[in-house]
Amino acid sequence: MDFCRRTLFRRQEVDDRLFELGLSQAHLRRTLQAGLDYKTSLTEHNTRAIRGIGPWDAMHQSLGEQLHQEDWIRREPGNFAIMVHPDEEWCIAVMSGNDATGNHLVFPKNSSAIPKGERKRTRQVVNNNQAALGLRPHFFLLDNHWKLKPLVTYFLLHRIDVEAGVVTGELSLPIAFPDNHISDWYERIILTPYAGTLRSSLHAPPQDDEPDDDIDVPVIEKAL
Repeated sequence: MDFCRRTLFRRQEVDDRLFELGLSQAHLRRTLQAGLDYKTSLTEHNTRAIRGIGPWDAMHQSLGEQLHQEDWIRREPGNFAIMVHPDEEWCIAVMSGNDATGNHLVFPKNSSAIPKGERKRTRQVVNNNQAALGLRPHFFLLDNHWKLKPLVTYFLLHRIDVEAGVVTGELSLPIAFPDNHISDWYERIILTPYAGTLRSSLHAPPQDDEPDDDIDVPVIEKAL
């Protein structure tokens, strides 16, 4: 069943919605850039384990360092790393997505099946989202120290193409976990322009944090 309420991909809509959440595209693009640069710096001598967890950790570090300055709270209940908004109404986690990530025409999924040991935690997150949105009367707490109410959890989905040295991303709210993948979303906030990508500094000069819709071509007048 498709629960998606809205998909935002136009620049002004995305900027306005992120502002409501206390965020900006600059925050999220810097975070994606950290993961991209980490992954494209890996060589054949790095261990297999670090290839997956390393970029994820680099993104969490970047996101945490940025949002900590704005009074967001770092928590890690049950090894589930999140950044919680100062109002403690919602939080952000990082998750890798598939090749549909960042494309407003198709629905993404997380990149690989969620391991058995993490499925209960993921189901708790999705159930909390449903309860917070009034779609489900019951919910599970992520730990005993949180407020007795569901906490909305957005995922910063990312898709890294190592060979091309590019990454696409979106901030999306999962609402259903039918099998081993999250595939249904209540809201998708796609970093604009969705077809444009950040590029690794190892492949090309970095882009500005806030991309413009139009391309400005500088005109240089030569002295006579």
